[in-house]
Amino acid sequence: MPTKQITVCAHCGKISCDGGMWVYVRVVEGDKDCGLSGVHKENRGPKCSLDLGLRQYKHLKGKQVGDEVTLFYPNWVRPAHLTVRKVEA
Repeated sequence: MPTKQITVCAHCGKISCDGGMWVYVRVVEGDKDCGLSGVHKENRGPKCSLDLGLRQYKHLKGKQVGDEVTLFYPNWVRPAHLTVRKVEA
């Protein structure tokens, strides 16, 4: 009987995640460029693709290591543009 192999993300444990790891590069809240001061220190570490949001996943999928992507979060308390860089495939 054939078996089906399922790949699970090691970070979030979800089947639908590609396992790509991303780090924050820059945060722009409203008109103010915060650099990384807008991100709490415990949240600055690498995040997997689905940790950045399911809606943003379509923009992150298929990128190579070293690529930077700017994501827009209009539903945050202060709407923000978040620039992230892929560090691991």
